[in-house]
Amino acid sequence: MKSSPEYRLEKQLSSRLFVIPVLLTFALTLLFTACAGFSTPSSQPAKATLSSAPTTVDFGTLKLNSKGSSVLNLTNTGKSAEIIESATIVPAAIFSIQGWGGPVTLKAGQAVQLRTAFAPKSAGNYSGTLTLVTSLQPLSIAVIGVGSTGKGKPPIVVSVSPRSVSLQSGQSQQFTATVTGTSDTAVTWTAILGSISSSGLYTAPTVTNQVSDTISAISVADSAEYASASVTVSSGTSSGAAYSHNPNSVTTKVLPSDVLSHCFGDTSNCSTGDAIAKCAMTDCGGLSETGSPSYMGTFQRSSPGNADIANAFYSSVSSDPWYSITAASPSGSKTVTFHAPNAASYPEGIEADMTVWDQSTGWVVSLYHYSGNPGTIYTLPAASRCGSIQGSPCAIGSGTYSTASNLLTAADNGYYPNSQNSIQLAPSAAMIREQELQNGAVNHAILIAVDCVNSSTPYVFPGISAGLGRCGSGGFGGQETSRPSGGTLLFCDYTPAQIAGFDLPAWQATILTAFCTYGGYVSTTGFVNTGIAVVSNQQLESSEAWRYYNPSVGCPSTTLCYNDPFWPWIQGQKALNGVFPMNGVAGCGSGTSGTDPSAYRCTGGFLTNIPRAIGPEGADAEENSCTAGLGCYPSGHIHVADSCIAKGYAGVSGGCS
Repeated sequence: MKSSPEYRLEKQLSSRLFVIPVLLTFALTLLFTACAGFSTPSSQPAKATLSSAPTTVDFGTLKLNSKGSSVLNLTNTGKSAEIIESATIVPAAIFSIQGWGGPVTLKAGQAVQLRTAFAPKSAGNYSGTLTLVTSLQPLSIAVIGVGSTGKGKPPIVVSVSPRSVSLQSGQSQQFTATVTGTSDTAVTWTAILGSISSSGLYTAPTVTNQVSDTISAISVADSAEYASASVTVSSGTSSGAAYSHNPNSVTTKVLPSDVLSHCFGDTSNCSTGDAIAKCAMTDCGGLSETGSPSYMGTFQRSSPGNADIANAFYSSVSSDPWYSITAASPSGSKTVTFHAPNAASYPEGIEADMTVWDQSTGWVVSLYHYSGNPGTIYTLPAASRCGSIQGSPCAIGSGTYSTASNLLTAADNGYYPNSQNSIQLAPSAAMIREQELQNGAVNHAILIAVDCVNSSTPYVFPGISAGLGRCGSGGFGGQETSRPSGGTLLFCDYTPAQIAGFDLPAWQATILTAFCTYGGYVSTTGFVNTGIAVVSNQQLESSEAWRYYNPSVGCPSTTLCYNDPFWPWIQGQKALNGVFPMNGVAGCGSGTSGTDPSAYRCTGGFLTNIPRAIGPEGADAEENSCTAGLGCYPSGHIHVADSCIAKGYAGVSGGCS
């Protein structure tokens, strides 16, 4: 019985046995604490600060062979940072985690989204566990769902554009989603690390190391259907800050919707301009649109080496040293003083071209050298006793250079000491920047090269003829009446839906979209069998600015020249023949020796691998009608705008809207 003496004695003994070790432990704790000189540590486990909404993932009932998805909002409710070290879910054959990119650090109050999926194999109830291992305390979340037999459903397909981009901390990118198979085309946007608005505007998180993020568009009509895109976010310094587009600039005005009513030669008939476009694209029949595809809109990037003939673009700030040049102006000479990065380098090609945009003064300066020797490296003078103040700038020595007082205006390049050879052609804002290609949006007109020009009198851009080779002279192509003149504005008529349907590599679709939206100006010439090309030092941004930002890196491998993220990005693109990854002649590979010792080179054509498509008028170079049957190849989709449009955009006399 509990009231017996034996029970009372047993209870007293057990109580004393419990108290003795507690007192001993407490005494030892005091002793060790006093000896160590520390305060008494808390024996309480770290308090979990990661919360989940919802607290249970319930997928409900799904038909067999379908997939459902659910989004978890994970929030750090503590007062210090917490790291989500890993995320796992079981059973993995039924449940899965979508887009997990590795460890995530959450600041106090910060939240991320994690998407899970459920794909039942047979009818019945399913349960699982999502485990999040954190720096403080693991979090386990129950996951449940039901598999059900039933009739099939109409197929809903979701696609996202662009499919991959590279951004820096805090930068934004607009994504778009297309939903087919249902009248409800709405989607819900999610992102794991960054944030994304209901309209698809993504903002990259602030990171200290490069991370991968995943954004998804989930169909509102059926949450089991979604599409994802990858985002590479880095904290590294850009080779040039993004610039604000000037709506009054020649480069950022969208072609008018009735541009086909403003064709060159005859506004009611585009045939005269179409002949010029076909000649420019095919070297007046010297190239075959189907037999010489790599020349159709050639796009070439090389670094480093003498083939690196692109432009090293620097965006300087007020903390950079002062430099000066003396340039000619319409009224005589003028000394231009501006900020530039200290001892910044030119590309090491035979033609070395650098553009410096001083954001604090507004001056844009183009500097050019012709070495004749591959691998020759030029740099700006190192600021020592000079450059600290505007009154004592570092003088830039002899060379070819031009200046403008606004990055975006074409009619503003009036200060130049001589004919400028290859550079005094158009505003630097028309260059295709690496960052623009990776972001999937070139929001301005582009500059293109052709074999040669027929006229020394350009549409626009004063002084442009000095850098253009006339047909029939100096090794340039043969004379043809349908050759374009300098400053000719070409454009393509593909619609956004057509471009999306071609399933082109991201870089190619981006350039093609810019060409059809804003057009491309003939700005320089190559040699015979060039066709239309984007390869030159006023058309593309070089990797060379990364030499300045990473002086000790060098070029350790063909994919990491100066840690420029452009090279690993483009290496992951599909080749022009549709095969992944890019390689060989129709993609990316090592440069050759001899006259082309570049460490890395990518070659393709932004007008290549495009199928026949219906167009508004005309025929292609192979005489396929653009308005009937399968339509025509790209040469039938390229036209020449009336000169008044180009002049109107440039703000010179003779312009039209």
